[in-house]
Amino acid sequence: MIKKIVKQFAHPYLSLIACIIGTPAIVEFINYLILLQAMEPSTKELVLTTALLITTTIIIVYYIKYPISASYAVLWITALGETILDPAPLSLLVLGISAIAVSTYNKPLIGYAIAVLYALIMILDGIIRPTGIMGAGSAYTFIAFIVIGAGIGQGFRINAQHIKEHQKNITLQHNM
Repeated sequence: MIKKIVKQFAHPYLSLIACIIGTPAIVEFINYLILLQAMEPSTKELVLTTALLITTTIIIVYYIKYPISASYAVLWITALGETILDPAPLSLLVLGISAIAVSTYNKPLIGYAIAVLYALIMILDGIIRPTGIMGAGSAYTFIAFIVIGAGIGQGFRINAQHIKEHQKNITLQHNM
């Protein structure tokens, strides 16, 4: 039964990570929306935040099913959420870092380039909105987490390569 469920996912471990990080992100985003309503926001702000919540939820569900192909969409939606929402939910930041890890796992050079772009967006957000979540030097600290995310993705990639080589060696020894 469990094997049938696991076989439905392209990358079960990456999907598990996406589920563990994505579910609290959705819950925290809903909580953010509830708190926002208590502050009596403008209609434009409420509609924008609701649209961002719906889009983020759809992308997270897709991210759980297909983590590699959805990681780029997750990066863009989290960057958008970081720049629009004030303050941005912490789980949205963690979701972005996990997407960097997944994109680095898939294609390291593209993952590193995306990590640099993501870091630049966060630094610019900190400069433009000094009172936001990336203000007062927080963006520079966040860069360390982005680097850690890229490192985790590279570690997953190296581990997967070792497993493939080990399986290849076992097959060769068995055939001999």
